[in-house]
Amino acid sequence: MKPYYIIKKAEEMQVMPEAALVMRIRYLTESVDVYLDCDNDSGVGLWYALQTMGEVTGLERYLKDYKVIRAVADANTVTEDMIERARNHPVESLIEFIRGKARCFNHDDNNPSMFYGNKTKRAVCPVCNKTWDAISVLQDRDGVSFKDAVMRLQ
Repeated sequence: MKPYYIIKKAEEMQVMPEAALVMRIRYLTESVDVYLDCDNDSGVGLWYALQTMGEVTGLERYLKDYKVIRAVADANTVTEDMIERARNHPVESLIEFIRGKARCFNHDDNNPSMFYGNKTKRAVCPVCNKTWDAISVLQDRDGVSFKDAVMRLQ
């Protein structure tokens, strides 16, 4: 059975894919013993045992790669908790406000037009009619993606 099919069926049955792969490997390993015990002199049991061990080897290799891929994916995943923490990050730590005002990075600003809204905890520029939280500051000012902005603010 192909690993893709095992993972697809596991997800349909709401079983962790890694657990499904491990269960299949365990089942096949036990089957090898049965094939070898049933082997008469025809060699059919030995042939099935070798075929089964080939599948076990392939599944073990796939499982190892799958775990590495999942670990990398999990490390790069942005959670709702992370987004909430990033949104609550103080905007004043990203923009230097002098007496409550700063020059807007969104347009040419000879005089500081951006201010910090104490109630909203956001940077506001009435000239360009924009409001920024910590995530949008990094996106607009530094040109980073949403995911990168959230990761930087952790």
